[in-house]
Amino acid sequence: MVRVSVVFLFLAACAHAPPSSPAVTIVRPVEAPPPKIEDHTQERITAAKADIAEERYAAASHALLAIVCSDRSVHDAEDLARCPSTPFVNTAEAWGLIGELALQSKLEMNVSEVAAARRVVARWDGHVKGAQLEVADVALTQATRLSASSKYAFELATTRDKLRRFGPALEAYAKVLESGARHRSEALAGAARCITTVDWDGDGDKDAVIGFDRPEVRNVLASSSQPWVADVYVRALDSLIETDECSAARAGAADLARRFPQNPNVSRINAQLQNCP
Repeated sequence: MVRVSVVFLFLAACAHAPPSSPAVTIVRPVEAPPPKIEDHTQERITAAKADIAEERYAAASHALLAIVCSDRSVHDAEDLARCPSTPFVNTAEAWGLIGELALQSKLEMNVSEVAAARRVVARWDGHVKGAQLEVADVALTQATRLSASSKYAFELATTRDKLRRFGPALEAYAKVLESGARHRSEALAGAARCITTVDWDGDGDKDAVIGFDRPEVRNVLASSSQPWVADVYVRALDSLIETDECSAARAGAADLARRFPQNPNVSRINAQLQNCP
């Protein structure tokens, strides 16, 4: 009897249960996929290289600048340096070609009437070449950042060398030497020249700190323990001894002996320094 009563009460409760809430379907908007960026960079670079081969430098310049700067107007090195990052891939070659055109003074940029007039005047005192070197520095810096090619690093080093930016030039020469690829002999000579140049600021006087005591030189040479470092020491030391920069040579010789005690040139250089005033 008790069991029947319980069943009855349960059925009665179910009969008077509140209606369940209807199911709610949440409709979410379908997100559209991001617009696809058509990347024809390599085809555009190939076309630009064909223009260069046919000496159509203006067309090649505008095509290459459009690859790395999109529709941004580029008048000089500062504009080029401010170009935003591009969504395209494989732009290192485009940057490299821009740098090479600039090194040949054949890069054509957008020029206002005032700038064009200044360029005509500048041709008489050689400033155009300097401006093109500034552009080459920017472009080759980007090419070296985006590519492991020692070709771009070497071109960057020689460009900075011509601009008398010896610290940054030494860094680029070191990158070439670290890669162990082409241009080793030229890079060794360039690195030694940067170290032994006594007038980095171009004021016509010998700097207060020179040679291996310069912080820039110490930092570059301390960045690696590869054999090229010892070779740079020896090249620079021979030059310093030859020009009677004995104090700077002694500082470098001490570093060479400490870092590369087994180098066969250590004893020779120390013997030469005995006769260096």
